[in-house]
Amino acid sequence: MKLTLTTNRLLAIYLLILLMANVYLTSFYEFWGLLANILAQLVLALGLWRLFAGSRQEPTSYLSRFVFLQLVTCVKVGLWSLLLVVPGVIKSLDYSLAPYLLMDRSDSGSRKLLAESQQLAKGHRWQICGYRLTCSFKIAGLQLAMLLLGYPIFLAPLRQPGVAGASLTPLLCFMLLATVVTSPLMVASYRSYQEKMIALYRQAVQA
Repeated sequence: MKLTLTTNRLLAIYLLILLMANVYLTSFYEFWGLLANILAQLVLALGLWRLFAGSRQEPTSYLSRFVFLQLVTCVKVGLWSLLLVVPGVIKSLDYSLAPYLLMDRSDSGSRKLLAESQQLAKGHRWQICGYRLTCSFKIAGLQLAMLLLGYPIFLAPLRQPGVAGASLTPLLCFMLLATVVTSPLMVASYRSYQEKMIALYRQAVQA
C-alpha cells in the first residue's frame, strides 16, 4: 500500500507541475515553463520506476544523481551530434539504460554507468529505438488531437486583432482541460514504454 500511495503522490505532483508549466508557457515566462516541464518528466520517470522496478528507496533520494546523470548524458550526446546526427542518435540509444543502472548501482559514478549502459545496449538498439518511437508517436498524436480540437474554440480567437488579452482566460482553461484529458493517456503511454525498457534492461543484465 505504501508503494501505491507513493506513486499516486508523485503522479499528483507531476500533474500539478505540468499544469504550472502550461500556465507559464502561455505567459511571458516560457523559460520557467520549460523548466517545469522538465521537472515534471523527472518526477514521472522516478515515480514509474518506483512502481514497476520495486526500488527499495524513495525516488526522491535519487533525484539529484538522476538529474546530474541526465545532464552528463545530454552533454555527451550533444557533443557526438556536433559531428553528425547519426552518431548522436546512436549514443542516445546506448546511454538509455543508464538510469536503470543508477537504480541498481547507486554507488557508481556517471561515467561508469554510461559505459555499462553502452555495453548492455549493444544488440538492442533497434528495440530501444522502436520503443521510443512508439511512445513518441502516441504522445505526439494526443497533443495533435487536442490542438486540432481546441484550435477552433480557444486558439483561433487569438489571431483576431484586439482580443488577445480577453482570450487569455479561455486559453488557460483550454490548457487545463488538455492537461487533465491527455495526462492520464500520456502516463499510460510512458508506463508501457517503461515496462518494455525495464524488461529489456533485465534481459540485457542477465545475458
